[in-house]
Amino acid sequence: MQLKRYPVALYLVLVILLSTPYYTLLARSGSMDMGRGFVVHSLMWAPGIAGLLSAWLLHRSVAMLGLGWGRTRYVAAGYLLPILYSLLAYIPLWLSGLAPAAFGEFARDCATRLHWQDGGLLAPAALQIFLTLTFGAIQSAASAAGEEIGWRGYLVPALRAKYGMNTTVLLSGLIWAAWHMPVIFFADYHSAAPQAYAIACFTLMVLTTGGIAAWLRLRSGSVWPAIALHAVHNAFIQWLLDPLTDTRGNGAWYAGEFGVALVLGSVVVAAVLFSRSPSPTSPALP
Repeated sequence: MQLKRYPVALYLVLVILLSTPYYTLLARSGSMDMGRGFVVHSLMWAPGIAGLLSAWLLHRSVAMLGLGWGRTRYVAAGYLLPILYSLLAYIPLWLSGLAPAAFGEFARDCATRLHWQDGGLLAPAALQIFLTLTFGAIQSAASAAGEEIGWRGYLVPALRAKYGMNTTVLLSGLIWAAWHMPVIFFADYHSAAPQAYAIACFTLMVLTTGGIAAWLRLRSGSVWPAIALHAVHNAFIQWLLDPLTDTRGNGAWYAGEFGVALVLGSVVVAAVLFSRSPSPTSPALP
């Protein structure tokens, strides 16, 4: 079998082989916090390691993964865009009451965690937001890099070498969504919304945010903008916006990664990017 003829198939086989042990562990425990979260963070490096191994087996330079920094403006865009589409999603939910803001509860929790309970609540809440968007984003990037080196570093250019941009975004997004399904079905990565609805919203959100990440990867020639996007997405939504939001009642239908609001917010941002450059330049595979 000539591996060079099947770069995508080779990559996907390696992803499955490397991910399966961690899927098994997470299914056994049923918790994303297993091993203080180290198991799921190790799982997040399976796509990246698969990308590195694929490059090696195909006798290609790791430069194909886009590990060079590229232009800083694209990395900055990767940092800012998830903040933008998340706020487009959450602010209307807070204002409309579909998923009300829980600012007071969030601020009190910040004060407790920071051991800052001898004053008002604004200062500890502001400090927690600052820490999350700085060091928190860096910490998140340590795991997000593992996924992005694989999904956007290797898979997106490999698909783009054969298909158009729309097909590349669709296939890479569906593969990325499918990779998450074992932890959604067998661990506790889910929401209080009905499962079928939540999975549909999650899949659409992954398609649109994955499309933004693919656009940044191909436009910049670097994987770092996609790493920044993924890292800030996880940190901003999971560590700030979700705790700031009351999802009791029907709130889970709208907020979070399994709600419809993030789908709509990310669609707006993706539409603007793709209207500016529908088919960004793809770096050629060596």
